[in-house]
Amino acid sequence: MQRLWKWIKRSFVLGTLVLVAVVCFGAAYQAIASRFDWNAFPPPGRRIDVGGYRLHLYCQGRGNPTIVVSPGVGVWSLQWSKIQGVLAQDTRICTYDRGGYGWSDPGVSTPTAHQAADELHVLLERAGEHGPYVLVGESYGGYVTRLFVEKYHPDVAAVVLVESAHERQWDEFPRAKALALQAQQQLTVGRWLSRIGFFRFLPMDSGDDLSPAVRRALIATQARTQTFVAFRNEVGGAFVSAQQAGGTHSLGDLPLVVVSASHSFNKFFPADDPQTEAMNEKWMRLQDELVRLSTNSVQMVNETATHAIAREQPGFVIAAVEKALQLAVPHKTELKKPPLTS
Repeated sequence: MQRLWKWIKRSFVLGTLVLVAVVCFGAAYQAIASRFDWNAFPPPGRRIDVGGYRLHLYCQGRGNPTIVVSPGVGVWSLQWSKIQGVLAQDTRICTYDRGGYGWSDPGVSTPTAHQAADELHVLLERAGEHGPYVLVGESYGGYVTRLFVEKYHPDVAAVVLVESAHERQWDEFPRAKALALQAQQQLTVGRWLSRIGFFRFLPMDSGDDLSPAVRRALIATQARTQTFVAFRNEVGGAFVSAQQAGGTHSLGDLPLVVVSASHSFNKFFPADDPQTEAMNEKWMRLQDELVRLSTNSVQMVNETATHAIAREQPGFVIAAVEKALQLAVPHKTELKKPPLTS
């Protein structure tokens, strides 16, 4: 019995030493690899101070009006590369990274869509970009877009909501809310795993649908600890952001294109689950409410895509943005007409 006890103690000590060694090695590897990444994958755009920290803004192409993309939670400029590359051939398009994502510095600890809308306005202003813009809001970015319009309406020529989050979705979909709360816990664990380089070997997003160069940059940027912190913080602020979006007014006659995926929740839950089908049907009813935000709106429904439509069906999203550009031109001209004189 005494030998057994000694063996257990020795095994525990040895296991502890091995664990400490792995953690120390992983932390050193992560620090060295992160430093290497900044040199190997420099930001494609500009890092601009928005008030004590810098956000990354990447603009391509020439034309007017400029398209500005506000991505979903856990998404940054890289994941929109295929769409941006196509649209930049005919006009100007800007994507950006909210605080902590991509090449942006960590932002505020409790981010909300209201704060993100203000940040975006400052970012565009300090970058020397000029509106009115065609704003594209993906998922959570839909909250940001609606709040941007609410505060800076003259700077907006048209809006595209791509599978936009709805202010009542957390009440309408308890399973989705539970999944978001679970994601917060998982991202807390992910933050610590990222400190030892875990996600350099098992990335959350493989980027297999992207070009090899973009894929390598995506894996490198998402492996940073600040990515998981930013992701977790935005998920935590999503419920407050929903309330903020719910307090906005209608868009009036501002051109609006709503892009909806009829199988949205298949991204998160089993497609053959009857509950998933019911959630998809209810989701489409909420999307219809978004269409009614403007008296000058168009809805484009994709019958095969899920909530990840921007990655699954980039051509469909490109067509929606091009539709918004068509609607924005006469609307923008109307705004610029001089007042009638007697």
